This record gives sequence, structure tokens and C-alpha cells, in this order.
Amino acid sequence: MAQPARNNDINSLSPSYRKKFDPFRKEVKAVRPDAEIFEAKRSYERQLRLRNESNRIEKEGLPRLTRTMKSKHLTGDAVDIVFMDDESTPQYDNKPMWKWPYDKLIEIAKKYGIKNLKPRETCHFEDDGTPLSPIQNFMLTFEKIYKDKFGKLPDTKKITAQVASWYPMIKDKTPAQQIEELTWLVAIKVEELNQKISPSS
Repeated sequence: MAQPARNNDINSLSPSYRKKFDPFRKEVKAVRPDAEIFEAKRSYERQLRLRNESNRIEKEGLPRLTRTMKSKHLTGDAVDIVFMDDESTPQYDNKPMWKWPYDKLIEIAKKYGIKNLKPRETCHFEDDGTPLSPIQNFMLTFEKIYKDKFGKLPDTKKITAQVASWYPMIKDKTPAQQIEELTWLVAIKVEELNQKISPSS
């Protein structure tokens, strides 16, 4: 029976992990353009198959693929990263595999609340469980509301920059007050933009 398909689509990741992973990935690509996502969210069937295969190959003295049925891949809170290279690089799933330049990536990951499973699984980067920052949390809420209302997201770079410029003014307020005030400020900004793009009567 064929192995369940491997998924490397970042759109399958959980929204909260995407908030951490997207800026991490951007910084990684700047220093290692050959870094590629090997696997993102994993189906239960694939996790079970990998775990069962791991039990078998470990008996043969080979490294395990996975040890658990509680992997964060199952919830979309983990990603495996590999480095694409020439034919001299080891192969897995018919894809060029890693050269182990992971230390730099691990250093970058810490800034974004992402941890690596070195030495057990050095290619694996998962959510370390720390809460999102107030700005990340706000953006997550805002994007959902905006998408529900307008069917697509605004230019998130512009919105993020706007929120970042406002945040110092409200940083001493409670998280609930911060979200309320940021929502109000962005609502005003969106209304201004809507008026600018509305056809004249």
C-alpha cells in the first residue's frame, strides 16, 4: 500500500503558527535561499504509517522517522525544513536532502517562538508554546474579521506597519484594552481607505 501523501503547503499550518512561521521563513530564505519546506501539516494516517515504519527500521539499526502519535505536525504547528542541493546530497522521498546547516536557522527560530528538536530531529521546527505578541494576536483577529467581511485580506504589510507604529502609544494598557484600541484605530484607517477608493457619486 502506498504511503499517505506528504504535504508541504504552508497554508495548511494553524493560523497562530503561521504568525510565527511566516517572518521566520522570510528571514531563513534571506540567508539560505535553498531552504525548502519538506513537510507541513500531517494527516493522522501518514503519522501512523511513519511511526510504524520507524518501529521497524529502528530494529534494523537505522534512525527513526518519528517516535510519537502526538506530533505537532498533526495540528499544523510544525514544519520540517530541508536544503535543496545537487545530486551529491542524500536523498529521501526522491528529493535532495539536508546538508545540516541548521545552527543558523535554530538561532533565528528562537526570535519567533519556534523551537528545533536537535539532536533528535534537527530538520523539525515547531511552535514552542509561547503566546503570540499583542501585535501578532491583533493581526490574527483583524485578518479573520476583515476576510469574513470583504472576502480577501488587505495588504497585511501595510496594516502590520500601521499597527507597529501605534503600539508604543498603548503598550502600557492591558491586552484587552490594546486589542480594543487597535481595532478602533484600524477600523478608522480601513474606513478612510474605503472612502478613497469608493466611486464618486
